[in-house]
Amino acid sequence: MKKILFVITSASLYLSSCLNFNDHFDRGFDELEAGNYEKAMAIFEEGLKVDTRNPDKYHYGLGNCHYRMKNYEMAKIEFNKTVALNEYHQHAYWSMANIYSNEGDFEKAILNYDKAIHIENSPEIINGRGFVYLKMKNYEMALQDFNETIELDQKNAYAFNNRGLVHLRWGNIFEAEKDLLHSKYLDPDNPYVYKHLALLMLKKNAPDSACVLLNRSLEKGYVEFDNESDKYEVNELMSKHCTDMDTEEVK
Repeated sequence: MKKILFVITSASLYLSSCLNFNDHFDRGFDELEAGNYEKAMAIFEEGLKVDTRNPDKYHYGLGNCHYRMKNYEMAKIEFNKTVALNEYHQHAYWSMANIYSNEGDFEKAILNYDKAIHIENSPEIINGRGFVYLKMKNYEMALQDFNETIELDQKNAYAFNNRGLVHLRWGNIFEAEKDLLHSKYLDPDNPYVYKHLALLMLKKNAPDSACVLLNRSLEKGYVEFDNESDKYEVNELMSKHCTDMDTEEVK
């Protein structure tokens, strides 16, 4: 009987300790999502001290804090610690790929996307790699990734948007319009798709419609997005094409 009680007590203590460890991780990410990065880092640092069995997840949490704060060098240090402890940590490779993409180091971005995808096929990550190929103007590889993303997830609005942009760059107006309109249908709040539709309208010599769409892109928060190198292109296009022009809704 004493042995049974000892086993039950030990199991209870182990479960309690696991819950406490998870509590550190969960609380840290709650603070991270709330934008309280310093507080989140303090919780992850505390987690590293008390949970010696799972250090990788706390380094990943610290990396995310630095990433959100745009401390990219510190973020890479933490993500590298993460994958050194857990070589199958897909999101750490994905995060490093995003950092290298933002820094313009596209070769290292692709390398880390490849590592993440090798662990598990993820439509979001494949789409991200395709976007890097798009930045590199490697449209064939970009199109291949966007096609694969859509095969895996037919409701991925960003993949349709990105594939539409590839077609637009190639001058395939019909295919571009089809993909961009479908992307808008899937996610009408994506500011990128309105900018790309505006570029399409300019290709079709319809500046009035383009200006409405550029204005809509701004309304949807385009200037708050920082994953595109041409972040301010919407304002530049409006200055060039939309002076004293009515921006009523396109029918």
